[in-house]
Amino acid sequence: PTTSAWSVRLAERRDILPLARLLHDAFALPGRSPLDAAWTMGRLAIDIETRLTPWDWQRHAQFVAETDGELVAFCELWGEDVVSLGKEGAPTPQPCLFNLCVRADQRRRGVGAELIRECEALSRAWKQRTLFLKVRADNDGAERLYARAGFESVAVREAAATAFGSVRTSGVAFPVLAKFARHD
Repeated sequence: PTTSAWSVRLAERRDILPLARLLHDAFALPGRSPLDAAWTMGRLAIDIETRLTPWDWQRHAQFVAETDGELVAFCELWGEDVVSLGKEGAPTPQPCLFNLCVRADQRRRGVGAELIRECEALSRAWKQRTLFLKVRADNDGAERLYARAGFESVAVREAAATAFGSVRTSGVAFPVLAKFARHD
């Protein structure tokens, strides 16, 4: 759709718990015990809060999309790691769009594309010519979204295991995609 039923804004502290639930539901392994799920959501909430308060970096943003007062999508943009900035060969090249997730009932409606456009606009404001992201090789829907948005594959990275196992990543290949600025 050309008009959206949602609004996009920067994340705020009041969003931490709903975002932890959204991320958990989007990325966690199925069949986890309620205790394990609660533990993971607590860790996610702490992680989100830590990045919501950027003490050491200036170029980081967390975007949310909401409709009727409910959060339906989330993504983050990193661009502060000068060692990785603009380098395709870096383990996580930057600026990097990551953690893009859309609530299942809101997928394929344009909200993911709208969040990508927000990240692109902020990346351009930072005077960056390339925007990177990593996606699971088995995430066909996300790969189609990124292809429609103009991203191209530039490399493949092996995933590291997570510290608390909320997402199955060990031994999984992650294609690194990039969108290059047009030279008009």
